[in-house]
Amino acid sequence: MKHPCILESDIPNVFHFDKIGSPANGKGIHAFCKSHPSLKLWNDLSYKIVYMIRKTITYIKEDVFLKNNAVFFIGSIVTAFLNYLYYPVMSRLMTVERFGEVQTIFSFVFLSGVILTVFRMIVLHIASNRIDEGVVPTGPPDQNDSVIASLFTATLATHLPFVILLIVASPALSEFFAFETSWNFAVFALYFTLTIPFTFYGAHLTGKSKFGTVSIANIIQAFGKLIFAALFVILGLDVFGAIGALVIASFLALLYIRTKSKDFLLSLTPSNNVRRALKKEFSYGLLILISLGLVTFLYAADVLVVKRLFSPEIAGTYSGIATIARIIFFATGSISTVLLSSIKIRNTPAINQAILLKATLFVCMIGGSALLLFTLFPNQIITLLIGKKFVPMAHHLPYLSLYLFLVSLLNLFVAYFIALRLKSLLPISALGFLGIILLLALNHHTLQAIIFDFTFATLGTLSLLVFSAFVSQKNI
Repeated sequence: MKHPCILESDIPNVFHFDKIGSPANGKGIHAFCKSHPSLKLWNDLSYKIVYMIRKTITYIKEDVFLKNNAVFFIGSIVTAFLNYLYYPVMSRLMTVERFGEVQTIFSFVFLSGVILTVFRMIVLHIASNRIDEGVVPTGPPDQNDSVIASLFTATLATHLPFVILLIVASPALSEFFAFETSWNFAVFALYFTLTIPFTFYGAHLTGKSKFGTVSIANIIQAFGKLIFAALFVILGLDVFGAIGALVIASFLALLYIRTKSKDFLLSLTPSNNVRRALKKEFSYGLLILISLGLVTFLYAADVLVVKRLFSPEIAGTYSGIATIARIIFFATGSISTVLLSSIKIRNTPAINQAILLKATLFVCMIGGSALLLFTLFPNQIITLLIGKKFVPMAHHLPYLSLYLFLVSLLNLFVAYFIALRLKSLLPISALGFLGIILLLALNHHTLQAIIFDFTFATLGTLSLLVFSAFVSQKNI
């Protein structure tokens, strides 16, 4: 018998009204609901909510892009939380000047990782488009692995000289950026070496949609960095300890991700029969290098510019505000990663554009929410996250947040163009570089001017990419 309290007979009664009144004929239920119309309204509404929630969960489970985004986004949120907990802890344990030095090192981490990111994107592309997914852009699986091994060898060949140079030039770099100690860049060089195999294993797993494993590895790195940095700074190692924590955390994360990659081993002796495929991947790498180099420069170089042009106190305070604004970029970064492995060359343009629109909506929802929060409550956010000593520059947070929100959108569209190997990305990225260099050369005397330079350069580049992706059909 269908009760007046039940909205749909095929939806289970979560409130178990069958236990009320007579179980034999339901008259007790009928009388109870008839005498309590508000209860019937509430029960009907509750069923609608339960039904919508179940329908939404089913939709997410059936949509591969949404499911992958959900897994990687949750992992990224946990990672981002631990990464950004690092900054409030360090800002309270260190002076503004020393905190500025830590932030300068992290800007170098972002910028120097551009070339490594090129190899990461290539590996991700090979893994996500390999033969077991129905498309063979580079060759059969054994050749694909040989290409990846060759890329690993090439990465070591290009990065180890840089690491050695960084160690030798550490005293000079420390003097140029007004660091208190001389060997912070040497510690950074050691960390950079560990990121090479970690990046390759992570990219290979991401390309195979092992987002949970990659997320756990990132969480291990973020948590280890936080714990060891706090310990070392308390013990008096200051900036050296804060950066040294990166080395230990990266080593632990590398051990974990290596154990989860048993079917894929990096090798320094790849097959010789991969030259054509390798040459093709390096031409693809040029596209990645220029475009992601622009994105990285736009979200990280402002701290270096300020560090060079202004006093250590101003630079340290600015870096703290910039750290908060970067939450927008890193909170939405997982969406670009999932997009890159979801866009397929074999897909129709309509399918790829639909995925891009969906990803853009996610970035706007997440990044836009943070932008609104940072704009409305800058003083409170700064006090909560990094302390009151950074509040004097709170008026810069809304502008920095808008600038990083635009960079987040730019990063998304760059990932889309990279996934489809669209060559129109090269001239647009070159124009972006030219634009930011000219703006900085002409207008760099105040912090506000520097923020506006980066904002307008980002907006101009983003506008060209949006036009090319959705309006210029010849590029799709």
